[in-house]
Amino acid sequence: MDKDDGNATYLLTDRQSVILKLIIDNRKISKRKLAEYLGINVSAVQAHLDALKQKGVLDRKGGTRGYWVIKNNPD
Repeated sequence: MDKDDGNATYLLTDRQSVILKLIIDNRKISKRKLAEYLGINVSAVQAHLDALKQKGVLDRKGGTRGYWVIKNNPD
């Protein structure tokens, strides 16, 4: 997914786009649930989440019982 809004350019993989949509639907979704939905292991989900955080799209508030924050919605 590419988007240039003048402030930032998002280059998300297809998998990152799916993860972001799942998080938008449920901001309290766990890494384990994401892995189950996607059919991949938790460490792979973590790598995608790390990439989304590095791109400035996603952040996590709180710990285990926290929630995801979409910093800049690329849709």
